[in-house]
Amino acid sequence: MESICVTYGTIEKLFANGWYYDGCPQFNRKADAIQLPINCPGCGKYLQEVVPRFRVGVRVRYADDSMKFVLWNCECEQLIRQAASDLMELLLSEGELNPMSIPHDVDDIVTKSLAFKVKVQPTYKHCSVI
Repeated sequence: MESICVTYGTIEKLFANGWYYDGCPQFNRKADAIQLPINCPGCGKYLQEVVPRFRVGVRVRYADDSMKFVLWNCECEQLIRQAASDLMELLLSEGELNPMSIPHDVDDIVTKSLAFKVKVQPTYKHCSVI
């Protein structure tokens, strides 16, 4: 059963499984863009392009406990104060072509202490910040 709770902690680590996903420009839904154009599974529109959106896995610590959370696009834009598309353009302009490279602005959220409102999803064994 899903539940919602609030906790406080410090981001101590980013997980190295990427920092973004390709999404529909109109809808916060992943759009696997192996070959464009594609049909968005969320809004049903025929997509000619996709946009990068934040999905950052973090470990948050408070006292002797830690938990893995996922920070989504909205939360990351509030913390980083930039859009994922802007950071992607910056990486490409610097010649960084590895999609797993984490931009410095994303890495800078490590050591931030925050209150987290999370949705606990035991079925998927993870928590998403909402």
